[in-house]
Amino acid sequence: MTFVPRPGFEDDIRAGDDYRAGMLAIAQQAAQTVETFARQARAPWMPRTGARAVIVAEPTRTGARIVNTDHAGHLQEWGSRNNPPHAPLRRGVRAAGLKLEEQ
Repeated sequence: MTFVPRPGFEDDIRAGDDYRAGMLAIAQQAAQTVETFARQARAPWMPRTGARAVIVAEPTRTGARIVNTDHAGHLQEWGSRNNPPHAPLRRGVRAAGLKLEEQ
């Protein structure tokens, strides 16, 4: 007997509410690690008005993502002529044991 994978199985799993809830829970835990790296870089540099946190885990249609809400988040991540890259998102996600996909 040969195993034949069902086409679309992974897509069906990813479309489920349990999958998205699980991915959000994992992202929230990783966001805590990212927050630690951001604070080491003295974040927030330019906080958004009314923002409660600098690093936020939020649900997406296909899972979850971690976002730096600081207006200067791109400078923290990639650096500039006047400051080195601190990379709190990249370092924090990898330190939490997750795979990083830049989009």
